[in-house]
Amino acid sequence: RSDGWYRGSNGGAGQTNTFGTQTKLLAQLELTLADGTTQTVCSDGSWAWSNDGPIRFADLKDGEIVDANREPSYSGSVRVVEEHAPLTASDNVPVLERERFAPVERITTPSGKTVLKYAQNLSGYVSFRVTAHKGQRVHITMGETLDDSGELTLRNIQCVTKGRPSPLQELDYTCREGVNEYTPKFYYGGFQYAQVDTDVEFRTEDFTAVAVYSAFEETSKFECSNRLISQFYHNTLWSLKSNSTDVPTDCPTRERMGWTGDSQVFFNTASYLTDYAAFARKHVRDIFDRQWRSGRLPQIAPFANESPSINKMNGSVGWACAGVYIPYYFYQKYGDDRLLRAYYDNMLRYADFMIRRAGKWGGIFAKPMHLAHKNRKYAVNCGKSYGEWAEPNDVMAFHGIDFFIPHPEESTAYTYFTLKRVLEQSPSAKSEKKSTKNWGIILFLLFVGGINTACPQLTWYLDVGWKVKDAEPSEAALGWSRTVGVVLLI
Repeated sequence: RSDGWYRGSNGGAGQTNTFGTQTKLLAQLELTLADGTTQTVCSDGSWAWSNDGPIRFADLKDGEIVDANREPSYSGSVRVVEEHAPLTASDNVPVLERERFAPVERITTPSGKTVLKYAQNLSGYVSFRVTAHKGQRVHITMGETLDDSGELTLRNIQCVTKGRPSPLQELDYTCREGVNEYTPKFYYGGFQYAQVDTDVEFRTEDFTAVAVYSAFEETSKFECSNRLISQFYHNTLWSLKSNSTDVPTDCPTRERMGWTGDSQVFFNTASYLTDYAAFARKHVRDIFDRQWRSGRLPQIAPFANESPSINKMNGSVGWACAGVYIPYYFYQKYGDDRLLRAYYDNMLRYADFMIRRAGKWGGIFAKPMHLAHKNRKYAVNCGKSYGEWAEPNDVMAFHGIDFFIPHPEESTAYTYFTLKRVLEQSPSAKSEKKSTKNWGIILFLLFVGGINTACPQLTWYLDVGWKVKDAEPSEAALGWSRTVGVVLLI
């Protein structure tokens, strides 16, 4: 069996049962026969099953355990169950095997282990073909680097929770007599090295690294006389490939989560390098599938068993704003307004959430902003957020407390910028609700300028035909706009 995304290892800690505890199958096979006729086969009570086949364990992150001497009996009858989830087929491009790499080096480590090195890091698995005796085993461990002593290590990609490391990235294969050829069925990981523990004699070329990712078409090529610049382009392209197995992930190893801050920042690059349209449409649907009733949008899509502390970061500006930016960039890139038309009302709900968050007190961890009371109500200084994430240590070193405090400068700036983006998409979106709600956003944007104490004279152009010059709102106007804006949005 394979638990897959549904109940297999998920998130940084490798938690299981993310979406449920009982695996189910819903299938429809549409067959076109040689004579042109068609046949449809659907999953129903007539299907047979068994759990005694060669695959003894399979997990997307941890790997597989396989015994090639077993054959499935299919002696059991399926149990028909109900499923009430609104399931839909994915509209993404398929995940396929792509490039294949032979080892470039066979290493004997100081401890005597055999490690195969491939030309580059990739996301996928190792496929092999060996001749062995029945019962001999081949154990493969895949990792990205060697440690200082020259041994393969997974410490750079593993999280250890209650003594259990994740991911394992292992394939344990028990051979049958003769030729054994195997390619993993339900696992992929990130690696450049593969440690092979076996008493089977093999040639280096018997073990092939196979890249696995969503089969989007490459739409650009680049090479120049500067080797480093050419390598930079190559690395960028492979970073995209290795983090695009149906969802845009942060890495193909430890977390494998669809961080929305990463995806919105990288969209324009990805859409130049590849035909990214189908992949992006599916990701945007995942984002809005997670939208809360409050209008809040997620930091990760789809859901990935986040820890309670990380879960509180949902709604963080920059990350949650992907639901606004990606449809906006998508329309600019492809001239396709389907995402705007499908999700503009959802964007307005997120805009509502952002405006209602402004002005709230962030508790004892809130950063002093030294603003007058009339201006404080427009600053975003509550809730957990990432702020200026991953800055170099010599610019702003990261501290654990940064996970727990608001970041008002970034949050307020992103709120303003995101609400403007919502308005800029309005002419292209066919929404019955946008007229009233857009007025609420306009009023908020118009008077949020009052918090810019360093430069109170503002010139804004809002893409709804408005141009406001030298706006310096009065205290009465600020209070009035806040009240009217919130009423209109609610």
